Amino acid sequence: MNRTIFLKRLFLWGVLIPSLCACGGMDETYKEFIENGEIVYPGRADSVKLRPGYLRVEAKWELISDPTITRCQLVVDGREQIDIPFDRTAGSGVVTRIVENLSEGSHVFDIYTFDAEGNRSIGVEAVGFAYGPNYTESLYNRSIQRIAFDSQASEVTLRWKMSPESSVGTEISYTDAEGVSRQKMLLPEESTITLEKVEPGTEIRYQTVFMPDEEAIDSFRAAVSTVTVPADE
Repeated sequence: MNRTIFLKRLFLWGVLIPSLCACGGMDETYKEFIENGEIVYPGRADSVKLRPGYLRVEAKWELISDPTITRCQLVVDGREQIDIPFDRTAGSGVVTRIVENLSEGSHVFDIYTFDAEGNRSIGVEAVGFAYGPNYTESLYNRSIQRIAFDSQASEVTLRWKMSPESSVGTEISYTDAEGVSRQKMLLPEESTITLEKVEPGTEIRYQTVFMPDEEAIDSFRAAVSTVTVPADE
């Protein structure tokens, strides 16, 4: 019986001693985090939205809950840092910044907030896209299917083929018979347009406008094309 009790006590000490040592190690591990006081994280950016443009991106986010935030920092591709002062009393809690001079393609944006003590929030990461020359060079104008001039009415009617994908319209400009510059917009769902006060030989310029993303902050245009008004058929 005495031998059994001895073995049980020996087993218990074998379990307790390593556990106590481990707790001591945990205390040392956490000591470095609390020796300078409690770690404070300001509220994070919320509802982040990135809108594409030509070699630029608009970043927009909300600061909803934390009244201690005094500034934000926008880090682009882990390199460029943009500091943005924030005063909640001066606005609605929405922060907007357009980042210019970007290369064409995808970019990573990290957003941090800071309080007056310099405490930094946990970052929020989002990926945005900037359009550029490679995209604009791929654009083409809507094609004219038929052009008909009516000399008695001094009008020309243009019939068009289907509008290219993501186009929002085709801008048309010309100088009329009285020397006045005129502009019209042909919408994607329209197939014909009539221009007034024209005469044979009038040059018509047209350019199709694109919005590759409905949230884009810029529109994009194909290179200008021209057509000359023919004589009456």
